[in-house]
Amino acid sequence: SVQNIKLINKNGTFEYSRDNENWIILRPENLVSTQAIINLNLKGFFEVVAETEIEKDCKDLTKYGLSEPQAEAIILYGDNKKIKFYLGGNTPGEQGSYFKTDFDDTIYKLANSETIADMSISSYALKSKALFPSDWEEYKSISLFRKEEPIFTLEKTQTGIQITYPVKKTADEKFVKFIKNALTTVQIVEFVENGTISEEKFGLINPDYLIEVQTNSGNYKLSIGNDKTIGWQKYAAINNQPDIFTVNPQEIYFLDIRKDRFDDDSYAQ
Repeated sequence: SVQNIKLINKNGTFEYSRDNENWIILRPENLVSTQAIINLNLKGFFEVVAETEIEKDCKDLTKYGLSEPQAEAIILYGDNKKIKFYLGGNTPGEQGSYFKTDFDDTIYKLANSETIADMSISSYALKSKALFPSDWEEYKSISLFRKEEPIFTLEKTQTGIQITYPVKKTADEKFVKFIKNALTTVQIVEFVENGTISEEKFGLINPDYLIEVQTNSGNYKLSIGNDKTIGWQKYAAINNQPDIFTVNPQEIYFLDIRKDRFDDDSYAQ
């Protein structure tokens, strides 16, 4: 069975290793993903089928985009058998790609779209799109700021979940569930670009909203800035990570909660 997969393409080097029944990402280092995402992006490597032989013992790899391949993959099996194959240019009509192995220079047409996609992958496709932990037991405190103005803070204490700003009261169970459902399920819609040089362009220097979450496993600061030009999304970034992405503000439905409602016990027991 396959034990290790190494992929090199224009987006970098990606390496996966089998760990019993699961797969882990060795490269890029420190990339946070999930088993479901990894499995989805490895599926194409287990179904590599050369659909049609195009040319045997090809002398000119250039015409097939294989003198400088789009991607190359090395698959290592448990018996130390190793296979290396290369992805070239698109076939006419873009219904597939040219493909060869390191055994010889026979050119094939590769029509499996999953294999082609998996060999063209970027780190964005592998990254987990969850913004906060899914386990509510991990949470310690939650704060919302709107245009730098503090709106509310919730804190877990020995006596339950307390509102500690703008009033000090025990939080209502429905209000807590309201916050919990939003934070544990909200996800990144799409990644935009890498690099903090764009923070000002996306309204993330002085964001419209800032959510601070403290958990047992770490702290999070989600900045939410300008509206995306088209659609219902807003640009966002988390902590000091260089990725800029979009979120659906409707999934974080407490963003525009009224601060004055805390005074009339709307959110307290």
